[in-house]
Amino acid sequence: MLAGGDLAALLHTVDGIDVDDATGRCSATAPTSRMLEALARAGIVVDSYEFPETLASLQNPLVLDTGDGTARVYPRLAARADIAYELGDDSAFDPDAGAFIAPASAVADWPEHLLPDSLRGRSTASSAQPDVSAPIVGLIEDPQTVTDAVQNLAGSSGTDGHQREIDILADVVGDVPDWFGMTPYPYQRIGALCVAAGRRLLADVPGLGKSVQAILASVLLGARRWIIVCPPVAQTNWATEVQRCHVPEHLEDAPIVLIRPGRKVPELPATGIVIVTDSLLAAPTRRPLLEDLKTWAADVLIYDEGHRAKNWHSGRAKVMRELAATVTDRMVLTGTPVMSNPADLPSLLAITGQLQPIFGSRTAFMSRYTRTYEIPVGRQTIEKIVPYKKLLPELGRILPEQVWVRRTKDQVLPDLPEKQYSTMIVDVPTTEYRTATRDVQAIISAYLRERTREPDEAPSEKEVRAWCSDQMGCVSMLRRAAGLAKIPAAAEYIADWVDSTSRHDDEGAEFDRPLIVWGIHQVVMESLDAHLDQLGVPHAVINGGTSLTQRDRITRDYQDGKIAVILANIVAAGVAITLTRGSDALFVETEWLPDLVSQAVDRQHRIGQKRTVMVTTMVAPGTLDHTIQKVQRANIDVLDQLVGGTGHQVSVGEDDMTSLAIGDVMWELAEPLWRKHRDASLDVRGLCEPVAL
Repeated sequence: MLAGGDLAALLHTVDGIDVDDATGRCSATAPTSRMLEALARAGIVVDSYEFPETLASLQNPLVLDTGDGTARVYPRLAARADIAYELGDDSAFDPDAGAFIAPASAVADWPEHLLPDSLRGRSTASSAQPDVSAPIVGLIEDPQTVTDAVQNLAGSSGTDGHQREIDILADVVGDVPDWFGMTPYPYQRIGALCVAAGRRLLADVPGLGKSVQAILASVLLGARRWIIVCPPVAQTNWATEVQRCHVPEHLEDAPIVLIRPGRKVPELPATGIVIVTDSLLAAPTRRPLLEDLKTWAADVLIYDEGHRAKNWHSGRAKVMRELAATVTDRMVLTGTPVMSNPADLPSLLAITGQLQPIFGSRTAFMSRYTRTYEIPVGRQTIEKIVPYKKLLPELGRILPEQVWVRRTKDQVLPDLPEKQYSTMIVDVPTTEYRTATRDVQAIISAYLRERTREPDEAPSEKEVRAWCSDQMGCVSMLRRAAGLAKIPAAAEYIADWVDSTSRHDDEGAEFDRPLIVWGIHQVVMESLDAHLDQLGVPHAVINGGTSLTQRDRITRDYQDGKIAVILANIVAAGVAITLTRGSDALFVETEWLPDLVSQAVDRQHRIGQKRTVMVTTMVAPGTLDHTIQKVQRANIDVLDQLVGGTGHQVSVGEDDMTSLAIGDVMWELAEPLWRKHRDASLDVRGLCEPVAL
């Protein structure tokens, strides 16, 4: 391999390359095909196809066709472990070359923009991928095997008519032991049997008691070393559930070890239950903890709220796949396995160990059920992954038949009261909205000043509208502004609600219909908090800064009727909490993803609720509120094909949706500022025109 002076001498002979003899630095300002061919003949591979390369594109591997039926794959900035996983067992890493050597067929299903021309168009998705396109298999009338039994039970609401299947599974994995400290519902017993028999993605909708099913399934699997990974807010609840089921006593008084942030890590026991958070495992500074848990070689891994690892490339997803590979049996629990896109599934299936047996690989899955394209955002382009709608019905059949256990509330809790949705239209005063959008207006003004300064005249309306359409970075600020503008109306509504639903006696106030008020942005909820303080409305707050102790106290007081209102963050309070004392929810802000909204509503709509849950969403015309509702509706259409029976609803009716694109919302703010700049520019030009004498 050429190096030093020899390399510099060679590069001197290549047209278009400048060599600084003093420093030895070589540069090419505009690489050409001829230049790349000359370098290739000299054995030098230039790591690029298109120039200039962006940092984002360097996250993708570089694939070269060696011409002998194999491909050389350079990881570049992608994780080597991820590339090895995608290429499969037939690949090998060559440390001298810094690349994987793999059969060309290993990359045949990769997106074409990652492949050289010679390897494109060779997709083997139809042959290399297991046949998953078979027609739906209905109820098996005479089940004989575990697979048959699970097929019939995975979506079953109860035991009626399924005794044969239950007997088959119980003979293989066992049944609820006499010492088990809780009596599971029939559907929970069935769920545990199916999970223990191999359906390791437990995807019951929120509120059906997935933790009890996972604990029972782990008992049936004979686990003695348990790792339970969950969000920080759920650790105490998991410890309580495990104790209620009498698991520690059955394991000869095995300890429950809670590993919390900021505290010394306890010694891992010979037998016991370790409860740790996924955020702690994903922290780069806690790598030793992850290595210790991997070495511990647990019998079972329970990953609660597993959708938190849906992003394949996130640190959380990577460490969970890494940990799962060291555990004998692993299961993922989530009521929202798909948020808006089939791309959410491969990471969860890799953790449960179902991805390769059922779909072949992540690449094969993504190639079949998603499509990728690039969209311009300002001066950049971003990669957009969308569902391949033609094959969504197929995937929607495969998931219940081969992948998960999933039941809805309508199936297993027919007596649970319904949910009703309504919309509260809030006419936001112009002055309040403009006050809330000051940050956005400042960006618009800066653009107009800069643009007017250059040619000494204001830009045209067409130019400003085009600029407005590119300002995706302002979406968060516009959402925040919409929330802030609704605060006075929200505070007044909440105050009236508390006055009309509270009971007062000599012992104090009791709140039979406490209200949950949901929001997203901290500044919005802080503003509402301050308004309620001014109005003297008693309330509590649960957000990302609420400690576990405070959260438990607030939950307990709410359930006891001692709290009138909880201001709750959709993410921080949307999981691992039960708030069935009340049945009324007000969304001052809402999310793009319907599953996040449903999770929040299900804090009240779950086992123990006796009243119809009333969900009210505040919507301000002229803001992004209607647009968010429109996106929710589009996401629900995808989810209904994949998951089915979600019960997702959009508060605003389709006929009432006058949604505005980001460019339209920005233009409404920009227009008066643009007119001001235009008029000022015209005045200046008028003063500068020569005067005839």
